[in-house]
Amino acid sequence: MSIALQERTEVHPMRETLGVFRDGMSEVARQDILTVTTDFIDYLVVERNASENTVEAYRRDLRDLVDHIGNQDVDQVEMGHLRSFLKHLHGFNGASTIGRKLSTVRSFLDFCLREGLIEVNISKALKAPKREQRLPRHTDSAGINKLLEAPDRTPLGLRDRAILEVMYSAGLRVSELVGLNHEDIDFDAKTVRVIGKGDKQRLAPLGAKAAAALSTWLDVKDGEGAVYTNYQGGRLSTRSVQKLVDKYTAKARLGKLTPHALRHSMATHLLNNGADIRSVQEMLGHASIASTQIYTHVARARQAAVHAEFHPRG
Repeated sequence: MSIALQERTEVHPMRETLGVFRDGMSEVARQDILTVTTDFIDYLVVERNASENTVEAYRRDLRDLVDHIGNQDVDQVEMGHLRSFLKHLHGFNGASTIGRKLSTVRSFLDFCLREGLIEVNISKALKAPKREQRLPRHTDSAGINKLLEAPDRTPLGLRDRAILEVMYSAGLRVSELVGLNHEDIDFDAKTVRVIGKGDKQRLAPLGAKAAAALSTWLDVKDGEGAVYTNYQGGRLSTRSVQKLVDKYTAKARLGKLTPHALRHSMATHLLNNGADIRSVQEMLGHASIASTQIYTHVARARQAAVHAEFHPRG
């Protein structure tokens, strides 16, 4: 049975209780993982300004740790516990997920170290598994055209087409798409203002066809506020977007495509058509160029296929 993490009802100011030391150790030094997790979550929210999704991911990862090794006092967590946890994760998780969970443990133990609860962060000696370089799922221009033409001309279809067009044109994440408000759209400049990872704002480009589809939808939509709404007038959820993408990819007979595949397709098509990688990085809102470089592998793979097919000695 999962051990549920305790929810904190109030945030203690400046962690006053952690400032009291006795014999060189904190008064709360011998605390268990679940208890210290509440302080760690407070730290993430108050001092790191972490997003709700980030906080929930940390909470979930630490719950998984406790489920496996038990609710140990943090100063009793040993290397054997952590190695056992990683071995357990290898049974049903990919390298990316395992790496993220190890990063969570490291951050948590770093917090414990700063608060005087442990003397050394033993997790630093562990190595995350090497991630496989997987090419992002995407579809070609013909497939995108089929997808964008799939919605009908009903009000719901107009909304759905505006969703698909904007996701592909601006390369938006689903969370960025559903978070759009009327005031975020600039039809004159053909841009949308989005809040990306880390609450960073950027202006994403809006192509002519996407702008037209969006304008048509807003003409039939009632009210201000959220751009994309459900039948009750509330903001559309990310899950609803996933369902409608499933619906239209099936209708267009494109196989399984996620909403993120539209973002991947946008980046791949730009690079295939000669866009420079720095511009694509800015459009996607990637903090590091390394995140964008995976799309160059897709472009090179296409070049290799073209060379093999058309070169006389390919």
